[in-house]
Amino acid sequence: MRLAIAEQEKAEQTEATVRATAAAERAVAEHQEAARRALTLFEEYEHTAFAGGDVCAQLHVAIYNRLLSIFSDSPDDFSRVERHMREHGVQPDEATFTLLVRGLVNRGDYDEAMRVVLGSPQRGGVVPKARTYGSLLDAMCEHGRVGSVVEIHEEIKRQVQEY
Repeated sequence: MRLAIAEQEKAEQTEATVRATAAAERAVAEHQEAARRALTLFEEYEHTAFAGGDVCAQLHVAIYNRLLSIFSDSPDDFSRVERHMREHGVQPDEATFTLLVRGLVNRGDYDEAMRVVLGSPQRGGVVPKARTYGSLLDAMCEHGRVGSVVEIHEEIKRQVQEY
């Protein structure tokens, strides 16, 4: 009798776990779909919403950064946002570079992530912060790229000496 009750409880727990997992997957899918719709609207109407001014430029970067953050685990959508940002001449800030590095790492493009962090011309004078280096260092350590870790460490030392 106790065995039957225990099996019944286990079956109920398993069923509840399956339902909860399915609900979570639906919520994530709905969130990403809503974000895609937001990106599409942003692309369609940005020219009227952000017509000039430094404050608008800062808002513009903040919106792109938020979209990059939302799509950091979705390489196609992430690339779409990144491309749109470049095409419209939006100047990235330090947060943008950190998000770009995370996105590149998420899609396995470690060499490009290294190029971005180690002084690519696209960086435009923006100095990476600890969080930018940390994202890249974590990925390089995780994938056994010791030479890259040493190279990043040397860049960090150089940055510290300059300031």
